[in-house]
Parts: sequence; structure tokens; C-alpha cells
Amino acid sequence: MSAEDEGSAAARAPRPSAGSSLAPSDGAGAGATSPGGPGSRASRALELAGLALLALLPLVPYLVFLLDVGAPRYTIFADHALMEHETLHVFRGETLLGLGSRFRWHHPGPLLFYFCAPFQKLWGSSSTGFYVGTWTIAALSAAAPVVATRLVAGRAHAIGVLAVTLAWFAAFGNLAVNPWVRTVVVLPFMAYFVLMALFARGASACALPGVLFGAVVVQTHVASASTVGVVGVLATGAFLAGAYRRRSLRRRDLAWLGAMLVGALVVFAPLVIEQLRAPPGEGNVSKLLAFARERQEPLRPWSVAFKNWVLATSWLPDRLLERSLLHEGALPAVMRWEPVPVGISRTAGVLAFVHVVAVAAASVVALRRRDVPSLALLALGALGSALAVSALRALVGEEHYSLVVWTTVPSNVGWIGVATTAASALAAKLPRLSARRTRALVALGLVAAAIPTALNRSWLARNPEAPGTFPDAAPSLRALLGAVEQRLAREDAVPVVHMMGAWTWATAVVLELEKDGVDVRVADADTWSYAGAKAAQGAPRVVHLYFEIPADPLPVAPCVELLAEEAHVTAYASATDVVTCAKSAEADR
Repeated sequence: MSAEDEGSAAARAPRPSAGSSLAPSDGAGAGATSPGGPGSRASRALELAGLALLALLPLVPYLVFLLDVGAPRYTIFADHALMEHETLHVFRGETLLGLGSRFRWHHPGPLLFYFCAPFQKLWGSSSTGFYVGTWTIAALSAAAPVVATRLVAGRAHAIGVLAVTLAWFAAFGNLAVNPWVRTVVVLPFMAYFVLMALFARGASACALPGVLFGAVVVQTHVASASTVGVVGVLATGAFLAGAYRRRSLRRRDLAWLGAMLVGALVVFAPLVIEQLRAPPGEGNVSKLLAFARERQEPLRPWSVAFKNWVLATSWLPDRLLERSLLHEGALPAVMRWEPVPVGISRTAGVLAFVHVVAVAAASVVALRRRDVPSLALLALGALGSALAVSALRALVGEEHYSLVVWTTVPSNVGWIGVATTAASALAAKLPRLSARRTRALVALGLVAAAIPTALNRSWLARNPEAPGTFPDAAPSLRALLGAVEQRLAREDAVPVVHMMGAWTWATAVVLELEKDGVDVRVADADTWSYAGAKAAQGAPRVVHLYFEIPADPLPVAPCVELLAEEAHVTAYASATDVVTCAKSAEADR
């Protein structure tokens, strides 16, 4: 035991100034030197590196896979293709918003695309760089909370954060590198909560990275906006109240607060620029506010929202206990576009009850021990769960698994608070670590990290493809693109792609044509969903392209020309923009 908040003795000891990144030396075994000495700093740096590597270990199989196999061309469709398209347009200055929604507004901002753009540039025309960028976000999100907790709160608390992070990787590791907006935000969201908890208890250095993680979350998935905002405001208020009470707001704290403010202004600037450039009422912020203000259906009952929260809360332990992870396919249940059950299982109810009891009991223990970091984590976890239930009431349309998965974060933060409370209480009862106990602790950490690593490696062995890609569809897409490009070359025409019908294939065609350097346009009715997309207007000669699959038939198919058929997808062409089709209407009658 040596961290400043570990145990009642540490609670009575003098603490570093607010925002300090130093923790007392742990003197772990032979070779430890006096606190603050060169050996002590080297030992602490080595420990920080070790903790970060343990947190990252479950992600190693995905990085190895990406560097070996990658995400080749012609395997990206639908939202993934739209997101990679937005990333392609970052360096052209055309990406100011997040992914488009089916409600014709966009998720708030493009920070995810900005982060991935250099990686995409490095890997060229394949989609591998986009996935490596996502992997890097996941890696930072896993390592940053563990390292920050070790610096600010101490070893025991860091071990608690690490334990729950590894458990999360065991249950959700196959979501960690999937760029889809509904899953890519989960790990950064957890990092945001932990860093805000540390900031709230006085660590001003956590403010800037916390805001950056929070910005990734809220810009990528608008449903998280209220939770991110309320947690951020309350954490800042708690920090300022604590500094006022201690009368210890120092120059370093002011510098970090200033950096947090400047960082927030910079990363949210694209949203403001887009809003100011758009005609009145057409800016994305205006559309989001109008959507919230002019709901077409009432809020869901609290009982339904709470049921969905219970379901999400139980996913992590339930999928571990049921060992369903060993049999999951390429698309895990928690990210499928399928309605959630009307009721909940008895197991889910029991697990949610256990969660509530564990958080309440840990809060009592942490309060008695004056374990401030754990209290902050437990409080923000409980607050986040309440905000998540409130946000779930605002869902529009069917409730799908993938719309609920982000609400697993607050309950995971609650488990982190439980784990840090237990680890801190245990550390207070142990003497200083001997060399033997240090080696045992390291071995235990390696075993704990090896389990989710093996699970993720097993999932990749069953599904040897980048998450969210469709390698089996690549031959059909290549063949369709060949037919399209032959038609374009023969007529010296510019393609105009329509989302009507099989929009998933249309997005893939737009992406791949752009990678080939083709001057591809998007139908006027669909330009809203793209950043930097050109409309047909102004092109000297155009060919309108439409696509159809059995699940998404093309209403105007009888009135356009058959271009190519590949497997279950059909491509059509037309010299004019066909919006309605009299032949189709007659066939329907």
C-alpha cells in the first residue's frame, strides 16, 4: 500500500497539490530507492508501462490481424462505407459533421474521422488504415484510464480499473475495433468517465484528455450527448468546489483548465462552422434541436427504459457466465439490428440487482474509508445510469440491441468503482509489497490479461475478417464496378449513384469509385447523407446508377436499364433521373 488514497492511513496523510501527477513511491521489492529518487521514478515509469501493456494486451490479436490481413477493398458497405468516405474527405476540408442518420440529420461532429484520416492516408486505397485508426482509439481508451488512475490515485485503484477493463474485453472485445458509431464509442466513453472522476476529485491534468475522449463520444453518437454534458459539468463543478474548499487552485490547475477550454473550442469548431455556413434552419445543430423539439411519438415509459438498462447492465456478466462468447458469429448479438426482447430474463434481473447492491455497499465502504477516487467513480457510474435510462426514453422507432449498447458504460463504471473500493481496502490491510508478492501480482495480471486475449484470438479464428466487413461480397462488388466503369468509359460519362433500393451497395460503389479517382456524383435526393459529395448538376454527361437486392427492391426497376447481375445484387442504369415509374405502379395494381 502506498497510493495517496489507499486506506485510512493514507487518507490522513498529506496529499499532493490538486492536479499533481505524482504518487508516493511504492517501494515494491528489492532495488526500491528513496521516494522521489531516480530509481523510484524509473520503477514508477516501468510500472506504468506494464499496466498500460496489460490493458492493451487483449487488443494485440486485432492489431496483428490488421497488419497481416487487414480490411481490403470491396469489403466495406453501408454505414462503414459512409464513414470511410467522410474520412477520405477530411484532407479536402469537406468533413464538418458526423455520420448521417436515417432522420436526415448528422451525428454532431467529425472528430473520429479526423483521428482516422492520417491512418487511412498511410494505408492508401485499402480500408485497413481506417480500422487501424479505430484500433488506436481503443488502445488509448484502454490504457489512459489505468495509467491516469495509477498516477493520481495509486496502484490499488489502478488494478481495480484494469480488472474491469479486462473483463470488458472478455465480454465485448470483438466490438472494440469496429468503427460503427454505436460500438466505437463504448471504450472512449469508459475512459471519459474515469478521467472525469479523477478530475472531479482534484486531478486537473485529467481535464484535457477527458474532454477529448468525451468529444469523440458525443460527436460520434448523439444519444450520449446529455450524459457526456451533465457528467462534464458536474465534474468541473466538483473540481472547482474542492479547490475553493482547499484554497489550492494553483497556476498549474489554471493552465490545465485553460487547456481543457481551448481543446473543447478546437474540437467542436467544425460543428460551429457548419452551423454558421448553412442557410437558416438548415444547419445540423438546428436540425438536431428541431428533431428533439418536434417529436413524432411520445417518450417511452420509464418502465421500458429501465428494462432496457437492466438488459444492458447484464450483458457483460451474463455473456461471460453463459459462455455465449465462445459461439458468437461475425456480428455479436449486442450490435445487431434486431429488436430487444419485450421482457428480461431472470438472470438479467438478478445480475442487475447484484450490480445495484454491490455499488451501494461499495459506496458505504468507500465513504467510511474516505476513498475519494472510488466514491467519485461510484457516484458518476450511478449518475450515468440514471442519465442513460432517461436517454433511453427518447429512442425513436424500434428498440434495437445496437441502440442500447452504449448504455452499458455507466454500469461498467459502477463496477470499476466497486473494484477500486475492494482493491483499496485490501491494500490497506497488506504490508508493503515484497519482491515475491510483486512477482505474484505481476503473474496474476498476466493471467487476467491472457484470458480476454485468448477469447479475442478465438473469435478472430472463427471469423477471420475485420469486424463489420463482408469479404464474401467482394467478388460481386468488383464485378459490378467493372461493368459500371466500362459503361462510363464507353459513354465518357460521370456516374450519379442513387440510394433508392439497395443503399448499402450504393454506398460501397461511391466509396470504391472515389478510390479509383472517378468523378462520382450522388443523386440530389441523397447528397444530405454525404460530406463533400457532388450533385449531378454541372456534369456534362451523366449515367444514373441504381442497385437492388431481395431485401431492398428498387421501385423503379421496370423503368431503367439492366446493367449487370452478380449473385443476389443487380445494377441498373439510366440516362435520366428516374424518380417514379408508371410501369411499377401498374404492376403493383
